[in-house]
Amino acid sequence: MPNHQMTENVLYFYKGTAWPQYPTLPVKEAMERGKKMLVLGLKNGLSLEAQAEIYKSQLDIIEGTMVKYANPTTEKGMNKVASILNTDLDSIGYLWVANICALLHLKKIQNDDMNGYLIRHYPELDITL
Repeated sequence: MPNHQMTENVLYFYKGTAWPQYPTLPVKEAMERGKKMLVLGLKNGLSLEAQAEIYKSQLDIIEGTMVKYANPTTEKGMNKVASILNTDLDSIGYLWVANICALLHLKKIQNDDMNGYLIRHYPELDITL
């Protein structure tokens, strides 16, 4: 009998823009990383309000660069985004997800159709008999 499993892919959104790279972190792990980031910021003397402003500012820069240079999303456009931001796509993606999750913890953004995350499930068929 075939075994049907669901694969979870998550899109993380800010201002209606989704980070297009896969694979992404599962929500539980991403939210935990966002929480750890907030704790680390507090240990380093940054208030939660200051952290929220920093994370929003970083997301604004990333989102604006993506809209300008990778709209529609193409490999060439995303590489241009990484070049402009002077880093690699993995680092940008990590920052994107962690900042969104931290802002969700702080209730500075809502998990809705413009911000937060969307879990997409895709059925996979394991044909091992």
